[in-house]
Amino acid sequence: MPYIRRLYFSPIGRAGRLSYNLFFAVPLFLISMVLGFFSPRSAHSASVVFVAFLLLTLWPTIVMNTKRLHDVGLSGWWLLVIWGAALGLEFVLVRYGLIYGYLVSLVVAVLFMSLPGTNGPNRYGAKP
Repeated sequence: MPYIRRLYFSPIGRAGRLSYNLFFAVPLFLISMVLGFFSPRSAHSASVVFVAFLLLTLWPTIVMNTKRLHDVGLSGWWLLVIWGAALGLEFVLVRYGLIYGYLVSLVVAVLFMSLPGTNGPNRYGAKP
């Protein structure tokens, strides 16, 4: 249990591809699919479920993405740049549709899931 607590709630350290995908990306995707399938059909109730899920997963999302950035040798502050780019595209290109922000998010997600970390220790810790 201490490993899971440290993995999801402490932004210190690194998360390799395997732990990121196995303990974060795949479970988050599966839970999202189940919630989407079983969500209430009214717009208000579905919004409440979506916001509750977002709030419950916000900190673990920040932590795991920060650890993944640490694994490739970047600071966790780069997460603000990534999320800012996705949100900026949503607001700037809204008249063309919301697809561009989603595409940026998809590209970043694929990169996070597939980029190898730095070999050996880096300034964020030992190789996971």
